[in-house]
Amino acid sequence: MTSVFFQKNYRLLTYGPEMNNILAKPVEESEWPQLQELFEYMVEVMRRADGIGLAAPQIGCFKQFLIVQMRDGSIVGLVNPEIMRLYGKEVEGSEGCLSLPPRDNTCMVPRLENIDVEAALYHTPEIRKQLTFHRGASRIIQHELDHLTGTFFIDRVPEVKKREALDRFHHWKAIRKAQIRKMEENGNVHTRFVTALSGQSRVS
Repeated sequence: MTSVFFQKNYRLLTYGPEMNNILAKPVEESEWPQLQELFEYMVEVMRRADGIGLAAPQIGCFKQFLIVQMRDGSIVGLVNPEIMRLYGKEVEGSEGCLSLPPRDNTCMVPRLENIDVEAALYHTPEIRKQLTFHRGASRIIQHELDHLTGTFFIDRVPEVKKREALDRFHHWKAIRKAQIRKMEENGNVHTRFVTALSGQSRVS
């Protein structure tokens, strides 16, 4: 089948104009056959980067699809998710992002502790369900849903904290560019290594 939206050469994008404020489009029925492959690829990317969640726009696929690792280790893939209700206490929790390195580039982000989402699961995209997530899972889901609208966790913190996080990110980028330049000068650049440097972090 000719590829509709999935490509195995997608790379993990980092904060910038490629991602910011770009709305993901719904997954169309004609694209359903590729969801299994996209799911498997995103799981591989997430695990290699030591993450617990990933949204399709983070690999340059601007479709409404995301994956989240649950506490029991299972991974849920949501197709065209829609927030039905956010409720409960507002709780601050530490968040980082695979697309906003380095590993320790985190902020305390306020989120409501519960979320109801209507979505299809990747293996049954024709069936939509209402799903409820609490506490940590709710935070991860909200974080990944933000990526579908081009929003980052730093957009939800005070401006001074956002600037600090961006300073850490730009410092990380400068160091990585210097490392790659040095490797190029020594003739030791490996494509896989450069790709790995593009977005390593710990959270989602």
